[in-house]
Amino acid sequence: MRKVTNHHKTPLAIAGVEIGPGRTVGIEEDKLKVAMRGNAAKVWFKLGLLSVEGSDDDDDNEGESGGADEREALLDRAKELGLNPSANVRLDRLRRMVEKAEKEAAEPDEE
Repeated sequence: MRKVTNHHKTPLAIAGVEIGPGRTVGIEEDKLKVAMRGNAAKVWFKLGLLSVEGSDDDDDNEGESGGADEREALLDRAKELGLNPSANVRLDRLRRMVEKAEKEAAEPDEE
């Protein structure tokens, strides 16, 4: 089960589930994967109108493993480093972005 949050001001429907503004609902992972093939869902996630997190098998899903606390900490750290990640950036990509920015910040300037 994946948690999908609607950040839009109107209800949005995905995988046969209508999600009200500001609400979070659980959607079965298989149904969500099928819905993600559609153009509307891709656009909504890309624009940050919907975000998804969580999984019954987080340990098996390397791309989304970790909790909301880790995500919030990484988003805060990214902003401190001058990055502006998307609200729906995958957790593994967010980790790589922060690690790269921290490495670059630690390296002395060569001028």
